[in-house]
Amino acid sequence: MPIKIIEPKNAPKPLAPYSYAVQAGKTIYVSGMLPVGQNSETVFPGDIKAQTKYILEKIEETLSAAGACLSDIVLIKYL
Repeated sequence: MPIKIIEPKNAPKPLAPYSYAVQAGKTIYVSGMLPVGQNSETVFPGDIKAQTKYILEKIEETLSAAGACLSDIVLIKYL
């Protein structure tokens, strides 16, 4: 199965040797993300709501780079 590395446009350089996402077949695996801006600075320090919104926007950009969107996410709930 071919594997494709997903790198969204204008994304800051990762802080460690990882990819924002990897696509294997029809499945996209998105890495965990931090509220980090273009210059490796923490964005919206102390504002968890703004940081969460920022991260969700970055996840959306990453999915878009792979041809997917937020509504394509499968959520698993553990009891």
